[in-house]
Amino acid sequence: MVNKRTLQKEVPFDQYSRQFQVMTIIDNLRSKDSPFKVLDVGGYKGRTADFLANDNVTVLDLFDVEEPGYIKGSALDMPFEADSFDFVMSFDVLEHIPAEKRKTFVKECSRVAKRGVIISAPHRTLANQRAEHILNDLYVGLQGEPHRWLKEHIEYVIPDFTKVEADIQKQGLHAVAFPSNKLNLWVAMQQPIFLNSKHPMAAEKLLELNEYYNRNFEYDGGDLAAESYRKILCCFSSEADRDRTAEVFGTMNRKIENGAEIELLGKIQEYYAVLTEKMSQSADDYRGLHEHEKNRAADLEANGRKLWERINEQDAQIKRLERLRPKAAFRKVTSIIRKRSK
Repeated sequence: MVNKRTLQKEVPFDQYSRQFQVMTIIDNLRSKDSPFKVLDVGGYKGRTADFLANDNVTVLDLFDVEEPGYIKGSALDMPFEADSFDFVMSFDVLEHIPAEKRKTFVKECSRVAKRGVIISAPHRTLANQRAEHILNDLYVGLQGEPHRWLKEHIEYVIPDFTKVEADIQKQGLHAVAFPSNKLNLWVAMQQPIFLNSKHPMAAEKLLELNEYYNRNFEYDGGDLAAESYRKILCCFSSEADRDRTAEVFGTMNRKIENGAEIELLGKIQEYYAVLTEKMSQSADDYRGLHEHEKNRAADLEANGRKLWERINEQDAQIKRLERLRPKAAFRKVTSIIRKRSK
């Protein structure tokens, strides 16, 4: 059974929304709660099995680990027979594959899927490309190096879904696509996450913000793909499955009300306020520590001067004694001689 409340608390906002929407798509095609055989391509450490808790989920990825339900292998040459799975899906994988190999990726996904392929990934628009550059610059300013994933997005160039859809239709599948992660909301949410990577003082507030988003923006693409950061491309062997999915999502993905966006931005501002307060307190604590250390250093310097003065005084006394010692010794010897001569 899917534990939504736990997932809303634990799963990052953009991962939650795309996984939740795909779960909705799959459940809509389910007959009498029958389980599906699902392949998640590139989904190691993902949460697909948690969202599709009633299905048999296998993960294919490149990591050298041994875990139940995991198979090591390349998405460009999958170790499976044709039609091995009811559904093949991937979440934010396509943009990490070089552009010249994406057609092979789509072809392999289509080959091993009996009923359908679902691909979620950022889609190429000028606004999305600009947003990625801006966020990567923010990360570089915070951490001194490019963001690992955004760096690949920029180098490989995020996918053109017009070409992806054309390639998948050549495999005889029927496609429909939906927007996910409205761009302005995605950017507004990513900025606190990047800040938290450098300044984690308000991490608890960030977790609250993440959960708020997941509870209130499960269908977060809006009604215009041009304004979204991601697309969810659904490709089916059956036209009926395609039409059924299009009908259901046509009622779910609609314009996000301005009031809802303003509420979310207000929650984000609450996070910034807490972070500012925590950082200010940290600065005050540092200033207090700095003053303490300055005073301590001044005390040590004063004590050091006193000690040095004492050492100089003792050194002067020793020198006076050394000057007096020969005279005292001479007087003592003279006194002894005089006594003997008597």
